[in-house]
Parts: sequence; structure tokens; C-alpha cells
Amino acid sequence: MTDPKFQAHQVRLDFAIRIVLGVGNGNRRPKRAEIVELLNHQLELARVAPLEDPIDDFFVESLPTRYGQFLIFSGGWEKAAIHTELLLEAFKELPDGVVKSKTWASALSLLRLSNPLVNRAGLKRGTIGEGNPGSPIVVPSDTRLSGPAHRVRFSYDELAALDIEVTDLEPFVFRDEDAGPILYNEPGNSPLEFRPLIRTKHGIVTAAPANVSTAVRALLIGTASKPAARL
Repeated sequence: MTDPKFQAHQVRLDFAIRIVLGVGNGNRRPKRAEIVELLNHQLELARVAPLEDPIDDFFVESLPTRYGQFLIFSGGWEKAAIHTELLLEAFKELPDGVVKSKTWASALSLLRLSNPLVNRAGLKRGTIGEGNPGSPIVVPSDTRLSGPAHRVRFSYDELAALDIEVTDLEPFVFRDEDAGPILYNEPGNSPLEFRPLIRTKHGIVTAAPANVSTAVRALLIGTASKPAARL
């Protein structure tokens, strides 16, 4: 999901992530042939491939704010940057309080994680991807897959170097109890949009890079909807 060559196939990649997080319980890395089978055959039979649309948005958007400029993967979210910017500005106007401060720190930490994620892919704002919707996905070799896999993994030392506190990312970490809902909840209103990170013993994995913006927006809205006395 961090390679613009596959922008037209974001729907299938998204569903593949849901399947892995929802039913995976082993410790074996899937082989290329198994990934091909899932993406090009099983998700075709499940009528997921026809859901893919022609590319009409940027693959990478710029999110300029007074708190820093961030790069985000757009995924299937229309105008992700501007919607996120507006919510950040609105949230900042809420009365100050402990809960607001913690939420704000979490939101900025996830956005700060997005910058190196995009930079590792060698991309810049305004990048537009490739691919034909519904066509077979050419899955890279096992060796080449290790490159994109490294992009989404951040060790605890790397997070510290980015001045990101692991505790600030906690609201975005996928939980064990999310495994069931991720399979049955409608995309757009599932745990993957709210909690796109996976915690491992070595650090953090960004399981759904395009959901950084949705996770930030969901956290801000969820906090803002609480009674003012609890902020």
C-alpha cells in the first residue's frame, strides 16, 4: 500500500489486510504464491476486485498545518488532507484540559510517523500512482517484498529518534478484540480505520498506511463528542 504502482488496487489490498488481521493466528510469513492466490483469485471470487475504481486522487497528499507539514497516503479517502486539517484546527479551539492534551499529542505523533513512512518509499506530495482497476496484481518476488515490508516497521529506537512516545500511539494500536469486527464491520467504520497500527515486541508496524488520516480524525471527533467537563 506504499507503492504507487498499486494505487488502483487499494481496495483489494485493504481487504487482504482485513483478512490477515481477522483470521491470522500463526507465525509463518505467507509466500508470494499465497499472496497471489489471495489477491488475484480469492478476492476475485469474492467480488472484491470489481469494487476498484479508476485513479482520480493523489497517492500522496500534503497536510500543511501551523503545527508542521505532514505527508499522508490518501488511500481511498477523498480529500483526506483538507478534512484532517479542518478537524485539527477545530479541535485546537476546544477548551484546554488533560484529555484534550493527550488526544492532541496522540494525533500529532501519528502524523509525525506518516512523514518517514512516505519518505522511506521515496515519494513526494502530489504523487499519482498506476494500475488498472480489476486487473491482475503483479506481486513482487519474495526478495523485493522485503523492501516495502521494512517501510512500515519502526523499532522503538527509531520511534524515539523521531521524538514519538509509544504511549501517544496507543489509541491507534489494533487490539485483540478488533479481530472479529474487522471482518464484519463495513469498511470505513471498522477497527482498521481507527487503529491502523500493530504493536510487536520490536516496535510498531503500520498495517494500513492510508488510514493514518482516518485514525486521527476519528480520535479527534471521538474526544470532541465527550462532555466538555471531561476534556
